Amino acid sequence: MRIVGISVCMIIYCAFLYTMTGLNYNGELQVFDANASAKQNIELFFSCLYYSIVTFTTLGYGDFTLIGLSHAIAALEAFTVSFTIALFVVVFVKKMTR
Repeated sequence: MRIVGISVCMIIYCAFLYTMTGLNYNGELQVFDANASAKQNIELFFSCLYYSIVTFTTLGYGDFTLIGLSHAIAALEAFTVSFTIALFVVVFVKKMTR
């Protein structure tokens, strides 16, 4: 359960970072704006959460493109996920073989 919890925390944390650094969707820059309404910023966060989940699961639909610092965040998330998934498999197999 700890690995699942860590994964969920990582997805939410990366979604927050994507919200702050921005993503590009259909040629439109999507980034947090303090002057925007709360509804717009919440919708942006959920779009970034979707992107984080897609990155975490290595699906990579391609509907969002990265800008600026988002490249480094996505690379770090993808790199970390490969180890997290491997750790999950090891723990799962150990638990099932007991």
